[in-house]
Amino acid sequence: METPSVFEKEIKILAEHVTLTRQLRPSVLLRFLQEASIAHTEALGAGRDKTLDRGYLWVIMNQHIEVKRMPVYDDHILLESWPGPTQHILFPRHYRISDKSTGEEMVRGAATWIIIDAVNRKMIFPEAKGISVPGIHRDGELEIPPSIPVPELSNSVERKASYSLTDINGHMNNTAYLDLAEDLIPVSVLQEKELRTIDISYKEEIRSEEPFTISYGQEGSSWYFLGEPKKFTLRLQYDE
Repeated sequence: METPSVFEKEIKILAEHVTLTRQLRPSVLLRFLQEASIAHTEALGAGRDKTLDRGYLWVIMNQHIEVKRMPVYDDHILLESWPGPTQHILFPRHYRISDKSTGEEMVRGAATWIIIDAVNRKMIFPEAKGISVPGIHRDGELEIPPSIPVPELSNSVERKASYSLTDINGHMNNTAYLDLAEDLIPVSVLQEKELRTIDISYKEEIRSEEPFTISYGQEGSSWYFLGEPKKFTLRLQYDE
């Protein structure tokens, strides 16, 4: 049976998925997208037998997500994901979340994945390793901004990639960045403002138990987070 070019999964939003405002937690949103990416990539023939079992790791370079309406507790959503055409060593992937009952589009997103060697942590050339993911184009795909301009940030905190934040790749999982960031934003913003855009650029992985500094601050309706030295850049943009 031929694998569909578009992955689909129906999800009911449970209490464990949401914040105290009953909206889907941003880190859980990223987890849904991550799990869809992995499941579809495996179905398309680039799963663990071609990667993890051979010492290669799938990692995300950057993500761009636009939220029209964040799913809330008890919503039934349809998550769609599909790969774009491979760009040399880059694997673009796109996402769409809609209300299952009405078809209302709620979230769109895009991410760029790469494959690295588990030992030296350097990017590999997938074609040379026999790894390929057939990609397609669909209407309404988002472009990932080339960079995230960061204003001067006046606050900073020290953090560590603790055991609970570390994933199968031995580094801090991409979903954990959102939880760390939200803990630094005033609760009044999180409760009263709607999250509209998420932009993340992962410049260098944060390995298990590795300490790092987060510089952060606000400019207009956006909150910026810079993991130093040269770790990541994150922007969360809310309603005015």
